[in-house]
Amino acid sequence: MESDNIQVGVFADGPVEGLSFATPTRTGRTGRGGTFHYFPGESVEFRLGPMFLGRAQAGPAITSLDFEGAGGKRDGLFGRTSAYATNVARLLQSLGAGLDLADGIVITDEILASAAEIRPGTIVFDVAETEFEAQEAVRDFLGRIGRTLRDAGVARNHLHRSARGIKRLTDVRVPTRNGSFVLADVFLPTAPGRYPVIVRTSVYGRGYPHGAVLTAEDRHKSEQKQDEWQESGPPDVPHGFPSSLIHYTENYGSANAIDWVPRGYVLVRADSRGVGGSPGDIAPFSTAEARDYYDTIEWAAAQPWSSGKVGTLGQSYLGTNQWNVGALAPPSLKAMIPWASDVDVYRELAYPGGIFNEEYRANWWEWVSSNTTHRPQADFLDHLKAHRFDGPAYRTGAGGPVSPDLSAITVPFLAAVSQTLNIHGRGGIEAFKQAKGPAHLLLLAENYIPFFHEHCLEDQYRFFDWYLKGEGSAPPAPPVRLLMRTGQGGYSWRDESDWPVPGTEYLSYYLDAGPAGARPAVPGPDRMYSLTDVPAATVERVDYSADVPDHSLESRVASGVRFLTRPLSADLHLGGHVKAELWVSSTTQDMDLFVSVRVVDEDGQEVRYAVEDEASEVAMTWGLLKVSHRRTDPTRSRDRPWHTHLESDLLPLTSRDDIVLVEVELLPATAVIRAGQRLLLDIAPIEGRGGQRNPDFSYAHREYDHSYHDGAQNSLHVGQGRPSRLVLPVIPPVQPALGHSAATSA
Repeated sequence: MESDNIQVGVFADGPVEGLSFATPTRTGRTGRGGTFHYFPGESVEFRLGPMFLGRAQAGPAITSLDFEGAGGKRDGLFGRTSAYATNVARLLQSLGAGLDLADGIVITDEILASAAEIRPGTIVFDVAETEFEAQEAVRDFLGRIGRTLRDAGVARNHLHRSARGIKRLTDVRVPTRNGSFVLADVFLPTAPGRYPVIVRTSVYGRGYPHGAVLTAEDRHKSEQKQDEWQESGPPDVPHGFPSSLIHYTENYGSANAIDWVPRGYVLVRADSRGVGGSPGDIAPFSTAEARDYYDTIEWAAAQPWSSGKVGTLGQSYLGTNQWNVGALAPPSLKAMIPWASDVDVYRELAYPGGIFNEEYRANWWEWVSSNTTHRPQADFLDHLKAHRFDGPAYRTGAGGPVSPDLSAITVPFLAAVSQTLNIHGRGGIEAFKQAKGPAHLLLLAENYIPFFHEHCLEDQYRFFDWYLKGEGSAPPAPPVRLLMRTGQGGYSWRDESDWPVPGTEYLSYYLDAGPAGARPAVPGPDRMYSLTDVPAATVERVDYSADVPDHSLESRVASGVRFLTRPLSADLHLGGHVKAELWVSSTTQDMDLFVSVRVVDEDGQEVRYAVEDEASEVAMTWGLLKVSHRRTDPTRSRDRPWHTHLESDLLPLTSRDDIVLVEVELLPATAVIRAGQRLLLDIAPIEGRGGQRNPDFSYAHREYDHSYHDGAQNSLHVGQGRPSRLVLPVIPPVQPALGHSAATSA
């Protein structure tokens, strides 16, 4: 029978109940949820009373974007929406209630009566937005029913969500165990059902692309930014970190609703306590924040649109705070994707190598504090400054940031590591080795953002589809995936069964006081020596000044000494932990060691290992250490030096003749170094090129203690008996992995 082939469609931008529709075979008004009926191949037209809105090819979901002459839906993220589609959406959305039209739009008898008074031809949609706003018939129609015309940007944002099957709920109160609440935005499929939920909580706010939403004005500005971004595309900025944020993300650090909701997931973006309209005081990385996160996960699992299975997903801060909530083991948390995260407050967030991350953390805290009207009760910076050594303050909380107990994490996770960036370069690896749940590791490039939102999206889909939906033919594989950097922006993917990579052998290059030959065209210290395959027969001392009174970039780069190998006789494939073992002494009681490794080609030009970040000057790998913090825990130092950083283990230098061995942890890294190229090792008393960046792209200063820099001379001891060396992880060469969404060279 013909009726067996009848189809049900929805006027989705609302959805709108009560619109008149007509196909060649049927007429009527859209029902509850905006439904109408049609036969395959038919067209359908819609009217508001006597007012013609548009005609489209009938289908499961229709918006004004589908109307003939409206320009159609976007193929990608960016593109102009026609004035016709925009103005129809504005008028219809003006008939609903609330920013999100949470209850849809119902065309009431009052609305139809007002529409009946519109003279034919007096409302014209296919005109500029300002011209549409100025039409007297539009103002009169809405005025008679007590409505005002919806903002064009707000209407377009809702229109494009509707076209993708996304419904948004803003400022949802999520109750917490202390009797308070946090505010969240929820993005869910428009189709009824129960879906797995992806939750994140953040101090960066829910605004677009970041920032607190405290007032209606804040929300409007956020809507405007989203509309401008989607209509015009990203602004003309350098393609690098942090400018690349604007290229990819709806809300910094968060999963994009346009990526996940059409795939059958709900997204919950919650503010941390004290952020935006959430009561309380900001407490980054704290136990209190983790408990709120726990409560948000359990709340999400209990909602009628939820399947009861929850995952966490986010990058940077939104990756780091997943480890704390994971260690609390919420029953409904089934999987985690901490992307470019940190796990150790002292060693990664505050005092890498025992040296305070001074300017970066101050700028970060100033930015975070701007996301609230509440004055933070406990100042994050004061807490870090008050606890200059590792210890209970970073384990039990004391009201401040805490490092998680990784061994308490039993849920599956996919951890992505941003190799050799100034942050997020080791946490995921530490978790991979210590946590108890099924672990997957991705070692990425330093600019992790495009990999989060684009290149590795399929990895995330497969992971959550398996653990949250039970879909897929096999568990996500492999356990370890390495981005093998080949230089000058190139890379390939390599799959491994474990970390460190099975079959890793360690290659040593020894510091030598002999001459190194021609200088490479790479900014750095004037004094240059050799880096050799074997230690020199005699012990020698290489001196350099620890005093850098002018902290300009030029002075910082010129400080210290450098060592250069001969051209390599064969390709070198590196992948794993790197360290420098150095015999050192000083004329004062302490030393700061900043160690970086770069590569130069046959012409003496630097081979850059940054990927998708043209502005980056980051070294192939680097590390730092305050010499008085040199004591390691042998039981935890199997793969890399693990310094205790305890006050009781402090080892100041006692005299000029106090020559000590230190192990400097350099960040895990991959690199393919070609035959004929050379390794360049810089050792300096202060950080130079490639260090931490401020928001304005200037280099951020780490703490510089004048008490042991001013007028001091540092020394490196090299040769037999004092074999200072660079230790590199060499892995067997393999064919690059192909056939994967991310297995292409940049």
